[in-house]
Amino acid sequence: AVVAAALSWLRVWAGAFACYAFHKPEGVNSQRNPPADQESVYDLLDRLPEEFPPRTVPVGRLDRWTSGLMLLTDDSVLNMQVCSAQSCSKRYLVTVRGNWSSASETVQRLRKPYRYLRK
Repeated sequence: AVVAAALSWLRVWAGAFACYAFHKPEGVNSQRNPPADQESVYDLLDRLPEEFPPRTVPVGRLDRWTSGLMLLTDDSVLNMQVCSAQSCSKRYLVTVRGNWSSASETVQRLRKPYRYLRK
């Protein structure tokens, strides 16, 4: 298994629906049915100590080799609102390996906000 460290999660609220803040470790796939040799977020949910409500799912996805905050919820309306590009802005912190000059054209383009609009 890729994940040997303790899993980190925090119950954010509970009511009619629940929402959890979850730290997705590197090497874990966000897909429900990843390739057989890959561990998924759903595999990790099965190992958490608190019993999660049925249909608790990640809100959005992170790449397999990305670690960071994922929200987990059983609220389909919240999930749809957060994943919608129009209703919720998102900000990402990215670390790039290698020698990059801050004056390079590529770095300057990456510093500008990117607006993704669905047609």
